[in-house]
Amino acid sequence: MRALPIIFASVVICCAIISAGPGVCAERFEVASWVDHFDFAGVKGEDGYLFDSETVEGCSKILDHVQEVGTTTALWRNCGGATMRYQSAVESHHQENVPDKRKVLDSRLPWGWVRYGAAEPDLMRSALDLAIEKGMKPGVHWPFEETHWAIWTIGGWNLDHPQYWGRSIDGTPWWGRSSIAYEEVVEHKLQLIDELIDRGIQSLFIDTYRSGGWGPGYEYVPPVVEAYKEKYGVDPPENPKDPQWCNHVAGYV
Repeated sequence: MRALPIIFASVVICCAIISAGPGVCAERFEVASWVDHFDFAGVKGEDGYLFDSETVEGCSKILDHVQEVGTTTALWRNCGGATMRYQSAVESHHQENVPDKRKVLDSRLPWGWVRYGAAEPDLMRSALDLAIEKGMKPGVHWPFEETHWAIWTIGGWNLDHPQYWGRSIDGTPWWGRSSIAYEEVVEHKLQLIDELIDRGIQSLFIDTYRSGGWGPGYEYVPPVVEAYKEKYGVDPPENPKDPQWCNHVAGYV
């Protein structure tokens, strides 16, 4: 089941005003907060770190803090790049400490120690349940990037499927993004959404502004190139900022 209201936006969430009659006391705005619990892992107080973001108790404290600004919808971040921050069955996990020469670990402390995929119980399910308990709508903030400007954020699915990697005009592959021109990539994305629906989200905010370095210059993949040739009768332009090429790529993205 994938019947879910999905919000597409780039920088801000536009919230509708709820009209109320004279004398009626009602909330006029939805206050939707992006909650990046990984950032909370490094917040220090006088007596040490304030939030243990790998525990249910720590996630509860984070949501209490978020609620101080009047949050009505908590959009919990599900990933860092393409690595998931919960016990995903279809993608690799945040900071998996597996020897792999194709990746490196985050050496920053304390962030390099965080292992959300190994946390018990499942942190995503716990955070969404906590949001409901605290009177907020449970949702997810999903940055649509697949690498967050760092090699340790590359997902295992991408590394195992180089045939779908983005490509530049000269055919150079880039593991930072798998092109959604391929049906298999779309299906993988939908499987990730299924995992979130199973955990109880009521709202999904897809953050298309975060690109992780991606741009139309990495969409010179065979299906996109062949479709361009068929449509315009010529090879794609070498300039990835060419308006016609960008408009063509937008049909996929």
